[in-house]
Amino acid sequence: MKCARVAARCATRAQAVKVGNEVETLYTNGPAGGGGVNKGVKEILAMDSTLLARAFVTPAVNYLEIK
Repeated sequence: MKCARVAARCATRAQAVKVGNEVETLYTNGPAGGGGVNKGVKEILAMDSTLLARAFVTPAVNYLEIK
């Protein structure tokens, strides 16, 4: 399965909504077999990329089943 995540830093909420609309357009007009699209706008106060040593990371997959 191939996924794409799009993130954008925008000066206004209206600009951020436009980014989401463009991603949705790509999904509906792009290659067949898309699995869905979620779009949302939220304010981020701070973001920091961090590199961790492999020894500090435990890979895990969690499934949530809603009945």
